Amino acid sequence: MQTLWQNLRYGARTQLKRSGSFVLALIALASSLSLALILSCDAQPQGRNTSAIKIERFTVSNVEVNLHYFDQRLVPLDARIKAVVGQAFSEAVKLFGGLPKDSSGADYRRFQINLRYGSGEAECDPQLIEIEMNEEMERKPIFGYGTWQHALIHEMLHFWNAETFGYASGREQWFNEGVTEYYAFRLAIKLGLISKEDIPARLALPLGYYLNDSGIGALSLCEAGEGARKFQHYFLVYGGGLAAGLALDFDVRANSGNAKSLDDLMKALYRGFNRTDKLYTTAALQAELNRLTGRDYSEFFRRYIAGREVLPIGQYVSVSDLYFVNNPRRFEATSQKGRILKEMFYLDQK
Repeated sequence: MQTLWQNLRYGARTQLKRSGSFVLALIALASSLSLALILSCDAQPQGRNTSAIKIERFTVSNVEVNLHYFDQRLVPLDARIKAVVGQAFSEAVKLFGGLPKDSSGADYRRFQINLRYGSGEAECDPQLIEIEMNEEMERKPIFGYGTWQHALIHEMLHFWNAETFGYASGREQWFNEGVTEYYAFRLAIKLGLISKEDIPARLALPLGYYLNDSGIGALSLCEAGEGARKFQHYFLVYGGGLAAGLALDFDVRANSGNAKSLDDLMKALYRGFNRTDKLYTTAALQAELNRLTGRDYSEFFRRYIAGREVLPIGQYVSVSDLYFVNNPRRFEATSQKGRILKEMFYLDQK
């Protein structure tokens, strides 16, 4: 396996050769940082200290949570870590409609989180999360939005989307990672980890990174997730998948009078798919969405998911709408769009 820095140098050199632009090479280097910085569900931990200095146990939704601390500097965060894990796990159970399941289909009875001091690397395996974090990630989030709380929520969501119902190939990484990122954002907002005032700026970052990825217009979201491309075009996968989840969620809500949402698709995947012999494909995602909504999303998937067209996210949800939704001079908050945005981003939440 290539080392982290070999992968980083490869991505930067490749972009420099293609474009001759040092700026684009730096962008490619930043994109490649995904190999080490937050939100991976595939890598295996190597060469790590296996002796925890402190173990904390608590229960949420009748599931035992084991927190293994490997660095004394993280222990003062214990109460806050427990709060984030407990609240986010409970909300995820509601979102998917049940507890995460193992490969036999049995509900989780316990899971473990290994907490090490570091700069943000995280990964998920069945019933196990490995995360390197530090308290400074709140003041200086990775990529401007990646706090340790956000990383923990994202990885816990993989207990469902990846470990309970799995994806068929790299072509589904836009959904596995990007839509998981969308829900991590929404849960962080619901838990009060992102203030209402900060939502537009925080959301604009991954959307902007998607539009600035060097593969934009040259690779589809499906293609970007295949093999090494996932790391070379991190923001096409994560930011593009987030944008697709945001657009689809809004569209489903808008065309159902807010009676349905992308949440219904997550529950359907939880009920109908697994991680062994019934993995989801992009075609299956489209078919399930069509079935649940009574609408035909083949054009959306053909153009923006399997195709290389740039998703016009502003035609669905404009970040500026989130600034103005509570300003009666700039936005009609009681309109259908206003009501949908308030529900999607918990803007009326006290």
